[in-house]
Amino acid sequence: MWDLHVFKTWGIGPIALYFFIAAGIYLQARLVSPRIPEKGDFDLQAFHREEGRKYLVAYAVLSWVTVEVNAALGAVNGILQWTEQNFVIVPVAVSTSVAAIFIKKAWIQRLALTIQIGGWILYFASFQSALSE
Repeated sequence: MWDLHVFKTWGIGPIALYFFIAAGIYLQARLVSPRIPEKGDFDLQAFHREEGRKYLVAYAVLSWVTVEVNAALGAVNGILQWTEQNFVIVPVAVSTSVAAIFIKKAWIQRLALTIQIGGWILYFASFQSALSE
């Protein structure tokens, strides 16, 4: 588990953590961005079947890291919404992990996407205090 004392100041640990999370987000953006040919058609469904596991695994890893960071930083810094964030992130992480395993099952892909969208709608409609007050 996390050493919670390291997050009270901006030491090298938290800085490195945030740097690696940011790098993971940039990697995620690169993985979901296909190279589009100058001429001709491009099949996004084929791209998803061939490359989808890579970007879904990256997104699942980022989601699980987010769960841990929310719990660690929320507990230390008194962040009020970390439990609500994890209430959404955990199902997102589970559904993305399953979608990465069963990349060729269209119904699982659709279910994972539905869980993603539903979770974020729930979060922003009910849990995001800046939007609900």
